[in-house]
Amino acid sequence: MGSHPGDSTHYVNAKDMLSLSLLQARLVDLKLPIEIEGWVRWSGCEQKNGS
Repeated sequence: MGSHPGDSTHYVNAKDMLSLSLLQARLVDLKLPIEIEGWVRWSGCEQKNGS
């Protein structure tokens, strides 16, 4: 959840690009906002990059 009162931001780490794509499609279907940040490889898995 968000770090400020009233902030409902959620941060997730997608296991791979397919998982991210499916999540993005669902959020679009629900007309919810989505913001995708950069990706880096970490220990053989793709992880969301906070920078």
